[in-house]
Amino acid sequence: MISPHFAKLEDKYPSVKFVKVDVEEQEEIAQEQGIRSMPTFIVYKDGKAIETMSGAVPAKLTALIEKVASA
Repeated sequence: MISPHFAKLEDKYPSVKFVKVDVEEQEEIAQEQGIRSMPTFIVYKDGKAIETMSGAVPAKLTALIEKVASA
């Protein structure tokens, strides 16, 4: 599961805002964002999606967050 890793990243990078969306409860958001697989991670900057990653690969998620946090 990616959830524990996600939680660790939340603690490690307080400058990055992390949000979880339950796509079963928020189907409209999932459709608007084009989410076709879970988990899907979308990075926003200034209200625009700038990065998207699908899959539960902790190393890839860490790399994505490190990239965002250093930008």
